Amino acid sequence: MGIVKSQGYYYWVKRVPKRYQGLALSAAGKPVQQVRQALHSDSKAEAQIKATKVEAERMAEWESLFAGDGGSARAHYEAARKLAAARGYTYRPLADLTVGDLSDISERVNSLGTPQVPASREVARAVAGAVPAVYPDLDGALQEYLELTRDRHLQKSDSQKRKWRRPREGFVAQIGLRSSFPFPRTDLAYGHGTGYAKSCESV
Repeated sequence: MGIVKSQGYYYWVKRVPKRYQGLALSAAGKPVQQVRQALHSDSKAEAQIKATKVEAERMAEWESLFAGDGGSARAHYEAARKLAAARGYTYRPLADLTVGDLSDISERVNSLGTPQVPASREVARAVAGAVPAVYPDLDGALQEYLELTRDRHLQKSDSQKRKWRRPREGFVAQIGLRSSFPFPRTDLAYGHGTGYAKSCESV
């Protein structure tokens, strides 16, 4: 990231990372190698603060474009959530927004620029909750859980780790192949849940 001063005002300037080349477009719709955005400030300190926010937003936008262009629907959804967060909003599906607080909808719409200088399509879809929610299957949820709890097992031996993982992986093996989140509780046989709970009690 860098900032440059031109005609008394600062601009954020960044070379497009290789991962996103071909996705970052100019106002004319042509791929660009470098992007530049006005920070509307003649103060270097203020410009640096604004530049940090602009970069976070732009990187999240590019990642969303990348996920939507060639990635999975799950990756696109996660990228949209991060893009909304970078713009200062919690991602909420459009259906939820339309029955919620009108002031929230108004604020989100107003944040999308003007007819003359509109936000990009990916930003608009993320802020307006227009990217379909895609949840992980049980195996994906398990892998996320294992990653999030990794620090809890740093002192365990390989044998202890395998013992801890076995009942959880067994649970997913029993029902995970036919289920994805969110699934009805009635999909889970009572015996599956109680058997899983008992197998974990001593681990």
